[in-house]
Amino acid sequence: MGFGKTGARGAAALMVAALSIGGCAAIFEGVNQDITVNTNPPGASCVLERENGVIARVDSTPAIVTVRKSKHDIVVRCNKAGYHEATFINNSGTTAAVAANVAADVILTLGMSSIIDSASGADNKYDSVVNISMVPLPAGGVAGAATAAVSPASVSPAPAGPGVARAIAPDILQDTTLYGMQSNEADFIDYYDPGGQAVRQVGQCRTAGTWAVRDGRFCLHFSPAAEVCYGVGGSTGQPVLTAGPDQPVLRAKRIVAGNAENLSLRGGNCP
Repeated sequence: MGFGKTGARGAAALMVAALSIGGCAAIFEGVNQDITVNTNPPGASCVLERENGVIARVDSTPAIVTVRKSKHDIVVRCNKAGYHEATFINNSGTTAAVAANVAADVILTLGMSSIIDSASGADNKYDSVVNISMVPLPAGGVAGAATAAVSPASVSPAPAGPGVARAIAPDILQDTTLYGMQSNEADFIDYYDPGGQAVRQVGQCRTAGTWAVRDGRFCLHFSPAAEVCYGVGGSTGQPVLTAGPDQPVLRAKRIVAGNAENLSLRGGNCP
């Protein structure tokens, strides 16, 4: 079947129309984004860092900053007198417009629109609100003293990134709720009470246990499994708990002061 001049003109018109709206995420959502930074308590100073360095600063939270979108994650690092430094990683995702945009590109523009969006960064999006809980320093403590509390031999390398890689004192995890991921990629929630009791919830399964600090390591025991002691690296906002080569790695997404999920420390409900 011949394509013909009419078909060619129609296809060309469609191509021009599609290219004229190429980069629809850039047109409708823009290449910049506002991010609200909140801390508990408020009044912290923060810096937002990306691969090329500092991209924004906050003199006192809460505050709103405007950043250029990118495929690279943003590290939000906050400080306040009397509290450990807290770090939050704002992951770069894709906008809601991208899927429809790509589908249109395949049919009309051979992908040109998506190339435009990717180059501009408009097809990426960050969490628009960042909430960070600050962990108080112990009485008489000073920021930075935690680094010396853990021997370098007991801590595996922490994840790379500005303001993230360093050792932290394991006892800062007491009376905190930790949201994280196990080596098998299962999400979990832990609470470590000040008296040494612990509870872990994975889905609907809750297991009671204990925690303690031994030789500069954070030790967890959830029966019937054996106790595992972890070196603590990363940051106070997102610690990484690393044990021996045959032991699981726990990666924290965030920590919150207190028993944020009201998890019961009495017994468990796992089969």
